[in-house]
Amino acid sequence: MNDLLPTALPPDSALARRAAIVSCWLCGTRLHQNQMVPDGDSACPDIRWYCQDTRACSERWTSAPRQQPPTGGE
Repeated sequence: MNDLLPTALPPDSALARRAAIVSCWLCGTRLHQNQMVPDGDSACPDIRWYCQDTRACSERWTSAPRQQPPTGGE
């Protein structure tokens, strides 16, 4: 029965392409893994991804709108 279950996704499948999209930990943009740099390896339970294009990432990160803190009263 186990031989009926796939062990890996075909690389050209839609699910595999979606799985290759990761989000930058700093700027939040979503890119393919080949355009990102991992902070950690497969032994890490949680890998943080960063944009390979550090200049564009920094510009997106610093130009992101700031959230206003909630006011103390009405």
